[in-house]
Amino acid sequence: MRRLARGGPPEVGPTDVNDLVRTVLKLLAGDATARRVRLDVALEAGLPPVAGDRAQLQQLLLNLAVNALEAADRPDVAE
Repeated sequence: MRRLARGGPPEVGPTDVNDLVRTVLKLLAGDATARRVRLDVALEAGLPPVAGDRAQLQQLLLNLAVNALEAADRPDVAE
């Protein structure tokens, strides 16, 4: 994440998607707890690695998850 903040060229390589998701979940755990949102995840075993910049993919997943947490925390969203 620090490399992404500093800028620079992408470092494209094989990335384990499940590991990426686990990392993002660790980053979100405190925010989810504060919002009283439970994070349920079902990871698929044996997925092939994806080619991409790990930091960019991590940022993408983090943004999507934070948006979902914010939406779940809104009182005007129907249950």
